[in-house]
Amino acid sequence: MDAHLHTLSSHVHTLNGHAKEATKEGLAAAVKQLEVNGVKGVYMSVAVIAGLFLVMQLLRVVLKLIVPSKTLLLLIDEFLLNVIGSACVVELGVTAGIHGVKSQLFGTCLFMFVCCKFFYVGKVGLYATPCTFLDQYYYAGRRMTFSLLFVPALLAVQFGGSLLGQFLMKDHIWCHLGEVHVAAEKALCNTQLNGALEMAFAVEFIGSVIGYIIDFTAPGSIHIPCRAAAVVLCARTMGHISGAWMNPMLAITHTFRCAGHPGDDKFFLVYWGAPFLAGIVCFELKNLIFGGSSAAAKDAKSKRRTKKDN
Repeated sequence: MDAHLHTLSSHVHTLNGHAKEATKEGLAAAVKQLEVNGVKGVYMSVAVIAGLFLVMQLLRVVLKLIVPSKTLLLLIDEFLLNVIGSACVVELGVTAGIHGVKSQLFGTCLFMFVCCKFFYVGKVGLYATPCTFLDQYYYAGRRMTFSLLFVPALLAVQFGGSLLGQFLMKDHIWCHLGEVHVAAEKALCNTQLNGALEMAFAVEFIGSVIGYIIDFTAPGSIHIPCRAAAVVLCARTMGHISGAWMNPMLAITHTFRCAGHPGDDKFFLVYWGAPFLAGIVCFELKNLIFGGSSAAAKDAKSKRRTKKDN
């Protein structure tokens, strides 16, 4: 009986080995096909996002004709920005999942996205991140130049726009872009907090500090590409630890309570606490060193301007 059991066990082990080899070969072929389809999907994604952007711009032009309030127009513009930005982020997630964060394709797409976003933010005069409130507070000499009622209104607009962008892409557009995007819908909602909490906090803090240093020092002519290059660098070198979001609103709308969620307190500490702490430290050091009146400080202030009449 023992001999028969031993023989049967050997056969099972051999079959499992063959099954694993077959599975590996199948997965390799599937991954290769996904990469081919993924490149095609990038072109389709760009076309879809460009079309979505044109629709949003048309809506913006129409609303400017009928909405008299500049504050309300600012909120509308902020909402539309977050819709487009969130749609781009989910597409970047698909590209990173297929080709890898360190791939040239992902790096190029991320660089172009950040450049376009910062150009649009500067051109229209938007906020783009909750941390802008902190920037305005310091640029105004530690004075609040915005209404307390405006803060929750803007945060709600950013939150709603980011969620709508994901909803449009995942539920209404991805189903028409092929199996790559359909399969990605379930794979994207995973926490990006990997490893020690201290390391994740450090990544978001360091990434935010780099952004502020560029704001304070980079000339206006190269400011946008410098910021974009910094984002790509952080994503490639530190993204595996926390995702390297450096934007509290994007982090909460794309990864909050996804699979592997470490807890609300840890999440907010990393993705909200680190960027705001980085901003406080950078502004306080700048004021201590330059007294808040340096040429670099004035140049940085002009980049973080508020809504313009356009």
